[in-house]
Amino acid sequence: GPTGAGSGDGVLNPGEIWQYTCAQTITEDTTNIAEVTGRTPLGTTVPDTDTATVTAVEAAIDVVKTAAPTGGYLGDSIVYSYDVTNAGSLPLSNIRITDDKCAPVSADTPSGDDGDGVLEEGETWTYACSYTMLATHVLNGEIANTATVTGAASIGETTKDVTDTDSTEVT
Repeated sequence: GPTGAGSGDGVLNPGEIWQYTCAQTITEDTTNIAEVTGRTPLGTTVPDTDTATVTAVEAAIDVVKTAAPTGGYLGDSIVYSYDVTNAGSLPLSNIRITDDKCAPVSADTPSGDDGDGVLEEGETWTYACSYTMLATHVLNGEIANTATVTGAASIGETTKDVTDTDSTEVT
């Protein structure tokens, strides 16, 4: 039943406010229409409607990792590049990128940042890491490693962390 139902007699008296709630998961922009009807003591039906529009937003991040060159001898240097894109519709902050075999991934000022430190929708930042091929990392003739990127989206007081990974193999 509604909250604030007054005396609990089932009659919405003048000045009373009854509040109903409904929770719904949305995946696209949604306009919701609420309809209410009541009946006066004389039996007349009185209707009303109201609408609320909710804009669906998405927080998403994407990393694409590449290696140059894609093969070499032990001791050779490989440069990994990481293209990090805001794949959602909310600005992302606190971008962090790591690689399980290459460190440090350049993190001070990635190319592509317009200087505000916020990864905006459709914006791509590029990071780099230089790696020396080590025998301890070779498995079946390849060195596989994974980059992980995280960021944070905020709406009001609510923050949502987003993450993505990408892997490459060097022969």
